Amino acid sequence: MFFIGKNTVVAVGILCLCSSASIAQENPPQKNNTIVAYQSLVIEDDIVHLSIFDSNTIQAIVSTEDTNAINYIDDIHEVCSHHWDNKAFDPYLDGGSYTNFEVTFKEEHFSPPVQHEMYVTSHYGWRNGRAHKGIDIDLETGDIVNTILDGKVRYVGNRGGYGKIVIVRHYNGLETLYAHLSDYLVEENEIVMKGQPIGKGGVTGNARGSHLHMEIRYHGKSIHPEYLLDFENGAKIRCEKSIVTKKWMTPSKHTSKRKSKIKVLKVFSEEKNTARVFKDPGADDIYVVKKGDTLYAIAHRYNMDVGDLCHKNEISHTATLNIGQKILVN
Repeated sequence: MFFIGKNTVVAVGILCLCSSASIAQENPPQKNNTIVAYQSLVIEDDIVHLSIFDSNTIQAIVSTEDTNAINYIDDIHEVCSHHWDNKAFDPYLDGGSYTNFEVTFKEEHFSPPVQHEMYVTSHYGWRNGRAHKGIDIDLETGDIVNTILDGKVRYVGNRGGYGKIVIVRHYNGLETLYAHLSDYLVEENEIVMKGQPIGKGGVTGNARGSHLHMEIRYHGKSIHPEYLLDFENGAKIRCEKSIVTKKWMTPSKHTSKRKSKIKVLKVFSEEKNTARVFKDPGADDIYVVKKGDTLYAIAHRYNMDVGDLCHKNEISHTATLNIGQKILVN
């Protein structure tokens, strides 16, 4: 990242930065506009994000002098003031108890996470006896991966079967997870703008062939990405305000082999409380696995069926338990 005085003039390729309030782009690329990298400039207190195209042209994506960008960043700082942890994969204690809640967007389109046609090879749902909590999008190793919305990078690191991942928290409280990366292009606590490169695609972790595994989470709980976003018709956000119900947070109610039938709920059901309900699980809702524990023993202890316990925790009945693992039991 470069640090530049406010009145310094910088020329890179055909881009000239004359001041933090004036960002000029001349002759934007018309034919060859594949982004190969990015660079951030800090001009005193202002951040400018640049995309570097393979035609050696550099384009300014956004300056924080822009009023909308400033408002978005204010919202991002607000949602990042709670449960912010760069070390924890899930700072929300493995999900929450909830009924229905509302997700609000400020735009009509999201930025595609890949720079070519989005082809979903595996959907959100039950797959080979376990929960697939996101979608897989086809790409080649080394392809640029972009954040779909403005946000702040919360987590950058290697996580078991996910391989190299980047997690971004957005202005509406959602977090997006990008997995199986071959390289990182951002750092923790960095503000990123919609469409900004955050990594490169790969096959790290438990990946069978190169692809991007992308998840959408809220308070640690996965949401069916295709319920909120349309990956087939112009990267559209399905609704400004969407009501997320348990069905769209439970992989066992879907199959990864085909796209679910999507019907977005725009208002709370009449029989439900119209207030948003979402709380972190309490101590009575969680059992911490100890040495010698099995799913059958835990289910028996809490008078539960093993199948119900597995579905509640989105794990297979043959899953291996780890000491210290948290299991939802209520």
